[in-house]
Amino acid sequence: ACDKGCTFDWGEDTWLTVGAGLRVSYRASRDSNGGIGGDTPGPYDNNFNIDNARLYVNATGHDILGLELNFDINNAQPFGAGTTEAGEFRVLDAILKIEFGDLVNIWMGRMLPPSDRNNLSGPFFQNSWAFPYTQFGYYNIFQGRDDGIMVHGSVREGKVEYALGVYDGYDGTASDELMVAGRFSVNLLENEEGYYNASTYHGTKELLTLGFAFQNQQDAVAVGTDYDSYNFDLLYERPTSSGGVITLEGAYYSTEGNHVSTDLDGDSYFLLGSYLFADSISIGD
Repeated sequence: ACDKGCTFDWGEDTWLTVGAGLRVSYRASRDSNGGIGGDTPGPYDNNFNIDNARLYVNATGHDILGLELNFDINNAQPFGAGTTEAGEFRVLDAILKIEFGDLVNIWMGRMLPPSDRNNLSGPFFQNSWAFPYTQFGYYNIFQGRDDGIMVHGSVREGKVEYALGVYDGYDGTASDELMVAGRFSVNLLENEEGYYNASTYHGTKELLTLGFAFQNQQDAVAVGTDYDSYNFDLLYERPTSSGGVITLEGAYYSTEGNHVSTDLDGDSYFLLGSYLFADSISIGD
């Protein structure tokens, strides 16, 4: 079957799913001062960009064992270039999963550590095109990922979700302390399911979800210099009687000791509201 990806089955507990995701954009901008300090605007800078080009592979060979392999281009959006050539494919996720059910699931490898809703929604499940800059205070090696181990699950019939893990984090001292990350969320209306989430469900759920996430690493770059980041986030979404959807999302972030850039330290806020129209709107015929 190839609906939202191709699935190959070899039995009840043995299957492989392959999928892909692509985001492209065009931007036209110009310097208001013309680049020479005057008042005359300069020429337009026209750019086409591949924001994401992802390959997804998920598989299981046992009732509790699974594997997730995902890839994306370097310099997407255009973050994460580093010293690697922009545009080449890099490992996004490489996760060995031991899943016992709703209460306890263990993931090992490269993954998204517990963090804010925007990170866990990813570029394809957000309610906006671009990532909010407020969440770039969280440590990552590429596209929000890090190497480590995590346990996650839910209690109280899915109303309370948790995720706790330890990761490599910064590698700047002889002590090489691990980074601890966690997230807890409470579903006050309908439940969100699984570790990943979305910033909108387009009216299929009525949600009021509160979340708290943190990351901490002692002696992150130098002895006595710690990395500490946390946030609170909220998502409210309700279908209207007319068939539309109201969505409100907000978050507060606090970061200290981010050693990629001191500009990422401090407090920041994020607020987004949207309304999804019930009827189709066309331009022209």
